[in-house]
Amino acid sequence: MRMLRVLISGLLLGALTTIAVPALADTLTAPAAPTGVEGTVAHSTLTITWQALDPTASAASAPNAYTVTEEPSGTITTIQAPASSMSIDLGTAGYTWGTSFSLVATNEAGASPAVAVPISTGPGVVIVQPTPPTVTAANNGGRADVITIRDPAADGTTIAFTINGRSYRRVVQNDVATVVIKDANGAKRTRYVVKIDHVVQVLHVR
Repeated sequence: MRMLRVLISGLLLGALTTIAVPALADTLTAPAAPTGVEGTVAHSTLTITWQALDPTASAASAPNAYTVTEEPSGTITTIQAPASSMSIDLGTAGYTWGTSFSLVATNEAGASPAVAVPISTGPGVVIVQPTPPTVTAANNGGRADVITIRDPAADGTTIAFTINGRSYRRVVQNDVATVVIKDANGAKRTRYVVKIDHVVQVLHVR
């Protein structure tokens, strides 16, 4: 522990006296955001590296661990400092389009700002961006309109979307899911706003 040497005049003590007084400890603060963050996927393993912070440079904000969060799954992986890399097994599915990772440094005072991990690919990895779903709308010849969503990447699964702000869930079968809007208003032109996979499509039925 650092000591402060305080000289006290001996007016009352009768002599010059030295007393050792403990210094106030540094206030613990959360670490700074990691720098030099990079991610590489090879086969089914993601390796993330970063510039390790020098724990002696600022003991009050030194990290004691690093945490990676995967989205959208929310999976968390933690490694103790002073590590400057970690490897994550992505399983048999490997790296898939739309998956993202972020890194934070932590200590007893809290966590640093999150840093997005840029992903590059190595051997054995081919990332295919799925084709966005397409949406069409047509009148069935009566007072109903049919909204058709074609999404081959989602075949056999349930998809969620909205039509004019109303939520729907449908199973995609043979690449297609349909919604029948009954009692269409009979106007010469009916407008539908379909939002799926964060893409908004505006359709008109004449």
